[in-house]
Amino acid sequence: MVESGFCKAGDYFREMAVLIVAFIPLDLWKHEEITALRIVEVLAASLGLFLFGVVCEWTSYGVKRGKAVWEEEEAR
Repeated sequence: MVESGFCKAGDYFREMAVLIVAFIPLDLWKHEEITALRIVEVLAASLGLFLFGVVCEWTSYGVKRGKAVWEEEEAR
């Protein structure tokens, strides 16, 4: 259960990162001025969410491997 939660959370965070890159610049273009600093901020926020999603997914793999090792040791 925990590993699937981390895996889904990783997917959601990575998808949010893509949506930020796609839609925030469009909103800035329509309502405000696009500057290099704002683009860098959008990319930094997107990269942060993407990396957090990757960490969540890696955590799910670690939980899954740890659970398998624990079950193997309990079977002995």
